[in-house]
Amino acid sequence: MRSTQQWTASIAGLVGGGGTNVQRFTSSGTWTKPASAVNNDIAIVIAWGAGGGGGSGRRGAALSARAGGSAGGAGGYILRTFRMQDLGATESVTIGAGGVVGAAVAVDNTDGNAAGAGGNTTFGSLATAFGGGGGLAGNATTLAGGGGAGMAGAGSGATGGSPAVAAAAIAGQGPTGEASNGRPAEEGGGNGGGADSNAGYPGGGSLLGGPGGGGGGGINNADGTSAGGTGGTTNYSTAGGGAGGAAGVAGTAGTTRANRAGDGGGGGGANGAAGGAGGAPAAGGGGGGASLNGTASGAGGLGGRGECVVISTVNG
Repeated sequence: MRSTQQWTASIAGLVGGGGTNVQRFTSSGTWTKPASAVNNDIAIVIAWGAGGGGGSGRRGAALSARAGGSAGGAGGYILRTFRMQDLGATESVTIGAGGVVGAAVAVDNTDGNAAGAGGNTTFGSLATAFGGGGGLAGNATTLAGGGGAGMAGAGSGATGGSPAVAAAAIAGQGPTGEASNGRPAEEGGGNGGGADSNAGYPGGGSLLGGPGGGGGGGINNADGTSAGGTGGTTNYSTAGGGAGGAAGVAGTAGTTRANRAGDGGGGGGANGAAGGAGGAPAAGGGGGGASLNGTASGAGGLGGRGECVVISTVNG
């Protein structure tokens, strides 16, 4: 995908002696129309929704199946172009907050806690990048991951990739690519990795949207422990994000980046390790590891916040 710098350079080559104005938002604020802008100038809005948080693992008895928490799905990406004459002197920008974590479990024989969805990122009432779904609570059965953000007028689905296959998460379902033929660029974020008693599965990647987190490590009914899944990265691979933790080791937080999505957080390993936070913008948090009674289960990782960049031509 193009970075903000590449978009700025491309626009600067088109404005014929004019210039560009770049306003980047990592927290909510107000976009202000450049004072020298005229009606035939344009504003390009690039935005990511926030990633969902990771669910926490189940806490249960020896010789029973205990799944880790599944990971958060990622926020989606949009690119929209507006004429200056169609925008107000100011437009409010709301940056989606990362989905809250599924809290660790402190009571024996108890399922984990589900995590919160990532918040939407909005530019006035004109553009919305949707947040990813929260990871599910670890239990005694197989779990799917949190859904990546959908871009067809609705937020993410409740569940993502199945843990029944190694490539446990798939990219979001929105159209991909940069704006062409009048269709704006947009893409859903990757799904979070699922979890079961035998494994934490990797998070799904997404070329433009954010990547999902890795699922939390589980404990099977023979008391075998597993590592957390690897977080997704900003392509369609299911590897390259935050590392999943080995048994007893927390997942690694995903890398935060400017101008493109961060990496998904790694899942925490069993017994009781926490998931890593999703990188900003848009990445899902890792799931927390399952645990044996008497030990707290692993909490999930926080989802990565959203972001919005507005690049304007200034010919006035």
